[in-house]
Amino acid sequence: RQGRGPVGHGYSTANLDAGTQYYSFRIADDVVGVSLDTTDPGGHYEGSLGAAQFAWLDRTLRENKDAYAVVFS
Repeated sequence: RQGRGPVGHGYSTANLDAGTQYYSFRIADDVVGVSLDTTDPGGHYEGSLGAAQFAWLDRTLRENKDAYAVVFS
C-alpha cells in the first residue's frame, strides 16, 4: 500500500546507491522541507549526523536562506 508521500520515503535510487539518505523538497514557495537520516550507524539511541550530511545540510540551508525550513529526522 502506498501513502501520500513519494515512493521509498523520497529516497531516489541514487540516494540509496550513494548512502545519502537525506534530501530536500519544496513544501511551498517559501518553505523547504529537509529530511535527515539521523540513525547512528553505531546504534547509539541519540542518533547522529556525519560530516558529509552536516555539510550538505549547511549548504542546503544557505541555498534556501530566504525560506522557512521544516526539518524531519
